[in-house]
Amino acid sequence: MEQKKSRKPLIIVIVILIVAACAAGGAVVYHNHQIDQMRSTGVTELSTTLDMNDYREEQQAEIQKIIDTYSKKISAATEQDEVDKYTEAALKEFSTIETDEELTAKEEAARKAAEEKKRKEEEARKKAEEEAAAAAAAAEAEAAAAAAAQQSSGSSGGSGGGSKGCVGNDAKNFY
Repeated sequence: MEQKKSRKPLIIVIVILIVAACAAGGAVVYHNHQIDQMRSTGVTELSTTLDMNDYREEQQAEIQKIIDTYSKKISAATEQDEVDKYTEAALKEFSTIETDEELTAKEEAARKAAEEKKRKEEEARKKAEEEAAAAAAAAEAEAAAAAAAQQSSGSSGGSGGGSKGCVGNDAKNFY
């Protein structure tokens, strides 16, 4: 009978060890399930954060590359902090990518700026042409006035019979 008593504590110890092992294994399984769930949540967040229809093809490809890169990193993460870090990094990269609407607005602003620059250059060109034409007309008028003045001074001096140089003492030396 004494042998039966000694087996009972041994069986209890074995049962306790089995229960503890099962509990530990369950905790590991539960922990793995939590990690899988956090990974899945992180990858889903990356995939659903942006509406790809808001982006052009080139930007969609860039976004998909970011999703692929960070999804791999998230899938390899072992802690929630890692998942959060990778998710945050991906979201930061997403924020640098412009939507179709933003790109269109930039292109429209650039187009308007180019049109305004062209309009100002055209105005400056026309003003320069007008100023050049006015300067040419003024020079032409000045030349015409000078020619008219010269012609009128030459005709009034010639009608005096050549007396222009014969006035006073010079007349003696003139002949």
